[in-house]
Amino acid sequence: MGILAGDSASPILWLLFMADLHIPFHLDDVVVDGLPVFRVEQADDLAAWSMSPAGMQLKLDAVYQWCGTRAFVLTNAVKTVAMAFGPWPAHPPRLYLGSAPLDWVSLATFLGTLLSSTDRNIFSPHY
Repeated sequence: MGILAGDSASPILWLLFMADLHIPFHLDDVVVDGLPVFRVEQADDLAAWSMSPAGMQLKLDAVYQWCGTRAFVLTNAVKTVAMAFGPWPAHPPRLYLGSAPLDWVSLATFLGTLLSSTDRNIFSPHY
C-alpha cells in the first residue's frame, strides 16, 4: 500500500529504496577534502555535479538506467535541467536523460532553494 506522501517516514524509506543506486566515479568529479562529492539526495530529489560534460552524462546515464531497470521508477526529463556555474560555454554541450535532451538554465530550484549559475553568489536570487 505504501506510505503517504508527507509522512515523516517517507524520506528515509525512499533513501533505503535508493540504497542500490550506484553512480560511478569519474575523474572529473567534484572533490572536497579528498572525497568525491558528486550528488545529494533528499527523498526523490537528486542533484549531481561534475566538472565535465562527459562526467555529467555518465551520472545521468546511471540514474536513468537504475530508474528504468532496477527501481521501475519513471524519470521526469521536463523537471531535469543542466546548469553551468561560472562562465557559460559559447556552445553548451548536449546532455541527455535517456533520449530526452536537457535544457540549460541559469536559475533552478532544488529543495525549495533558488540557485543561480550566473550570479557570483549562487544563492542571491533566493535571498
